[in-house]
Amino acid sequence: MEIATIDDVKRAWAELIGVPELTKFHLTIDPVSRIAPPGWIGLLAIDDTLTVCVPTLELEERVSLATSGVGPFDATTPAVILSKLPPTNRVLGPAGLFYNFGRGTPDTSLNAESVSKQSLNFLIDSVSSEELDESGITEIDRDALVIRSDRGEPIAACGYRVWPNGVANICVLVHPDHRRKGYAYSLARATIARAEREGLLAQWRARSESSRKLAFRLGLIEVGAQLSLELS
Repeated sequence: MEIATIDDVKRAWAELIGVPELTKFHLTIDPVSRIAPPGWIGLLAIDDTLTVCVPTLELEERVSLATSGVGPFDATTPAVILSKLPPTNRVLGPAGLFYNFGRGTPDTSLNAESVSKQSLNFLIDSVSSEELDESGITEIDRDALVIRSDRGEPIAACGYRVWPNGVANICVLVHPDHRRKGYAYSLARATIARAEREGLLAQWRARSESSRKLAFRLGLIEVGAQLSLELS
């Protein structure tokens, strides 16, 4: 694909949400929104725009009043926004949204192979369910790039799930005994390049600090965030 721009990111999210374009502030009512789990409040900040989704009509006025005068960054910052909204039971995020606005280049020294998701059980079994969910590796729908140990076991993997708006959501996982060796960086770099060769917009969603640091190391640019709230 051509080098991506912030406008491409905005168009991709508008397509996913089902609106003509992202605007400074937009609130929609949808119990199964694309920007939050079903029944949750979802807040999406992209550059200078804020999109809010509420699951019921009854929440529209209160949430609209709480968020319409808040900037996109503050609206996806729990310490700022939670006190303005109805009491919440659970919070997901914020997840920073990072994109590659240059040309992805694979690491030519990378000794990796392409395998199916079903071949990653050794790696998947090495981490907790929370860490597995954070990685997203079980959700990929293309073959993953993997690095194997000397015994042939997959110890690092990276792939992506293709969203219906032409976005490749990048997912990576490294075995706990093989971290800090540059595997995540090398695999992610090659995976981003692969996604772009397929004409997809590579996206990195980072909730943890380690994921954010890796995104910056990859040269990705943060242009927004997602925050999801389950009401009490």
